[in-house]
Amino acid sequence: MSSLDGLPSFLAPRLKLFLSVDLVGSTKLKHDEDVLSTKVAIEASLEAVGAKWFTYLIDFYSGYEEIFIEEWKRTFSKDGIAESHWSSSDTPSLWKVNGDELIYVLTISHPGQIVCALVSWKNALIRYRAHLHERNPALDVKATAWMAGFPIGNHEVAFWGDLSNAQPGAPEHAGKTGQYYRLSEWYKAQENGHKSEYVKDYIGPAVDTGFRIASFASPRRFPVSIEIAFFLSKFSFDLAVQNDIALHFYGRESMKGVLSGIPYPIFWIDTSSPDDELVKAGDDLTLPPQSVDSLKIRKYVELFFDDPKNRLFRPFIYECSDATFCEMPEPYVLILTKTAEVWANEMQKLQLQADSGQPDDGVTEVEAVEDEIDTLKVGKHSKSKK
Repeated sequence: MSSLDGLPSFLAPRLKLFLSVDLVGSTKLKHDEDVLSTKVAIEASLEAVGAKWFTYLIDFYSGYEEIFIEEWKRTFSKDGIAESHWSSSDTPSLWKVNGDELIYVLTISHPGQIVCALVSWKNALIRYRAHLHERNPALDVKATAWMAGFPIGNHEVAFWGDLSNAQPGAPEHAGKTGQYYRLSEWYKAQENGHKSEYVKDYIGPAVDTGFRIASFASPRRFPVSIEIAFFLSKFSFDLAVQNDIALHFYGRESMKGVLSGIPYPIFWIDTSSPDDELVKAGDDLTLPPQSVDSLKIRKYVELFFDDPKNRLFRPFIYECSDATFCEMPEPYVLILTKTAEVWANEMQKLQLQADSGQPDDGVTEVEAVEDEIDTLKVGKHSKSKK
């Protein structure tokens, strides 16, 4: 495999884990309330005045986050589940707020971090549910998790954080070159410990898929993407923890825009509260959902990624200390090295233009690089297998 040493920071391969939690029942709560009702007493406490739904939502924003961070830190504590080589300086951070949904993102450097994140997310969900039910039994929470690899297949994008600083006609406004320029500046600022004037976001098919599989979430069913199933099935960790985040199989479902309509496998984790007597009684009436043996899951995901119809390649963790998880498809290396080469030439071209005072002709070499996804489709099965 070709070396990727010397790549610009914004082109370094990164695998991201996305964790979503959604407040169930809040939409009805908002629409049922008469916020101008004269029955609302004027109280001295902020908690007692104003719309009740707003109070619940604010509690969700701050309360869930606090519980999750406690659970995350606990997994890496002395008595936690993490082993020393799982540790990372990166911690989950808020990516997006979609009204009643919070989505966090974590850069993965070892599969053990995926385990810690899922355990933390599940425990936080159950703890916050108990707190929520004490205040309003009509409300609940549900979760989803997925992964996306960057910068091929999915992409990071950057935008001006403050449009008053934008300079029309500047090099960062020219197509793909402009995006790469902004990302490069964003990473430079981060590496120097500064706040960037750009805001970073994530787009791509794997990101879209995450939002699609969220439609299968319920307070009990915590769906995860095929990439998460891949890592959990191939990574060995404590049996008690395996049982805690054991995967169930919902089935294969066609989702709009995903894999061109080819059914996608839905795996899920049981997040029912252990003291929920109604759930237990319901399981006694029917066959309770059974988790699937990891060896069977491993066989399934291997066949899934080998199937050319699925147009997906095996996820990997760049420079992972466990060699099992860092094998990149050969076309991936080729695309990145070529992109870095063209990017360097483009920056040199722009610098020469700036020095000479000549205007840019608007044609960028970066945009002439072959489409990454099509190249991966061609080379997906050409790589040598272990």
